[in-house]
Amino acid sequence: MKNYSACVDVFYGSGDTVTPPASDPLSLSWKPIKAVCGNTSPSATLPFGSVSCTPYSGGYSSGYGNNKINWGEKPEKLFAGSKLIGFSHLNHSGIGALGLYYNYAVTAPFRGGLKNAFLLKDIGGENGSPGFYSAEFTDEKIKASVTAGRHTAVHKYESDKGFRLAVNFANDGLYRDAPRVFSHAENGSVFISDDGTVCAEAVFQGVKIHFCVRVTGADKTALWLGGGETGDRELTGVEKGADFGCVFDIKEKSTELRLSLSLLSHAQALAFLDGEKDSFAQILKSAKGEWDKRLGAVDITASEKDTRLFYSNLYHTIIKPADFSGQNYLFESESFVTDFCTLWDMYKTQLPLVFTLYKDMSARITDTLIGYGKKFGKLFHNLVLSSNMSIEAKQAAVLSCYVLADAWYRGHIKDYGTLSKAMRGDIESCKTFLETSEMPKTTMLLDIAEACGSLAEIAGSAGDTKTAAEFGALQGNWIKAFDEKTGLLRENYDYYEGNHWSYSFRPMRDYKERIAIAGGREKYLGLLDRFFGFTEPENTVGRFQGFNNETDMETPYAYIDAGEPDKTAQIIRAGLDCYSLGRNGLPGNNDSGGLSSCFIWNFLGLFPVSGQNKIYLSRPSAERAVIHLSNGNKLEILKKGNGGKSPAIFFNGERIGNTLTVSELMRGGLLEFT
Repeated sequence: MKNYSACVDVFYGSGDTVTPPASDPLSLSWKPIKAVCGNTSPSATLPFGSVSCTPYSGGYSSGYGNNKINWGEKPEKLFAGSKLIGFSHLNHSGIGALGLYYNYAVTAPFRGGLKNAFLLKDIGGENGSPGFYSAEFTDEKIKASVTAGRHTAVHKYESDKGFRLAVNFANDGLYRDAPRVFSHAENGSVFISDDGTVCAEAVFQGVKIHFCVRVTGADKTALWLGGGETGDRELTGVEKGADFGCVFDIKEKSTELRLSLSLLSHAQALAFLDGEKDSFAQILKSAKGEWDKRLGAVDITASEKDTRLFYSNLYHTIIKPADFSGQNYLFESESFVTDFCTLWDMYKTQLPLVFTLYKDMSARITDTLIGYGKKFGKLFHNLVLSSNMSIEAKQAAVLSCYVLADAWYRGHIKDYGTLSKAMRGDIESCKTFLETSEMPKTTMLLDIAEACGSLAEIAGSAGDTKTAAEFGALQGNWIKAFDEKTGLLRENYDYYEGNHWSYSFRPMRDYKERIAIAGGREKYLGLLDRFFGFTEPENTVGRFQGFNNETDMETPYAYIDAGEPDKTAQIIRAGLDCYSLGRNGLPGNNDSGGLSSCFIWNFLGLFPVSGQNKIYLSRPSAERAVIHLSNGNKLEILKKGNGGKSPAIFFNGERIGNTLTVSELMRGGLLEFT
């Protein structure tokens, strides 16, 4: 197996964005609106891992780095230089203002009294690779290394003399002087078992989490509450607002700390801990092997720079969602996948990529979605470890229908009856749409109408003509969202992370009718030219955001529907130039893989239309790519020549246009761009 992990920069996107000099002046007219930071972290985790071990400073929003809370402006800093408190467990990846930020069981190496444990400490010598992170706490002269197994995080600490380790089981979130990003656990308890294992539990955002911690060679193990050791073997009923945990005295020059967690029980957490018997080196080797396997789903031939950029983006794409299968506390199902933060960020590019590449995760995701629907009567828009995370009214509607349709087109759902029931139930939960053919938000009218089109299309392919006719008629209501006077969406000023321009060029099933609403092809192209800055570059009131946000990332492909694929190719080339190597390389919040997966698709010369059996084809950047599809087939992509315009395209020897169906793509073969 190739060493794909060696091509990954785990620090990619963890710093503030520094947009590289544009090779195409077109991108200089674009108007990014999101925060100028990637919000990723170099956490040690597995692909889709349920356990992540994060170098923890309390920084926004992953727990790593030195940014304060920010919503788009240049972030203010918590401190200068490189500092850590220690390591936390569970973190989001690339998100912005979600409202909860995990980072549980903060574990800190220190010397002296307990008051020194959770202070920011200077670090040096940071190093990381997939599944691994290390740094030295310079003043304490303690080297820390961490890796992760399937259910267990493993820490290794080394020093020239003894030291101490403390764990805070109350930590919930980020730095403490910003209430919107930090809370305390509730109903905490902790005890030391006869063999020295520390077991704890607490309620975080309405979800009980059970921890087990074991340290090799600890000279002393004690519990602490509110900053002082207690002398007790057990603490119960810890009130919210009080810090509590355990502390270990280490006389040896090195030790390992292992931490497991469970969403179900102390017994399961202990079983996870007992089941991880491999050494640190063996666990790290297994983690690297898992990453090489997942990253190897796509093998590219490209320059050294592009290869590193590609695999760094693929790595940060498949950290989420998190596979907690076997720990489902919401409904009866072995499958349980969380950290859909949110479908708004993930449904366009991230989840279609997962469905295209990874059969096992695709099954667990769809099982979770459908199981959730059976339990609650509708599908989720956002699923994280919280008892209250419903934000449909703010972002979008029925996005789970798009996700299920994408899984269906790629062959991951075989039972049409189960699929149609889940999609129908979600659409029918939107009673305002069914009763009035309208929605309070214009974008949600489009969301629901196009989801109806997805169900109608799937029903038709399954021979269910009644459902196809019923929802096909409902799909036609999309037209009510547009203003024929302007050719754009209705200007009602109620658009999430954008305006009526941002959403006016999403891929429509009835794209010919969409073009007609604008007054025909020439007027439609005029609107597109205005939106992307080909004309009126100084007027940025309604302007493409670039690959800074998910809102309009699919809009460059509107030119293909209008018969101008050369302009799509020019925009994609300029957009990819907005990504660069290093901590500053992501052009905006990565949002659970939303921006990094957008890079992957565009780099390959492909782009999925979520909810539709359609893939756009543009201009690949790789000389060659071999995609190992989730159904076992293989797709080879070849680029011949290096022209800047849209190429001639051949699929299995036959010249085609700038689209393929998903079904055709999944059959594999040879796709040539000349």
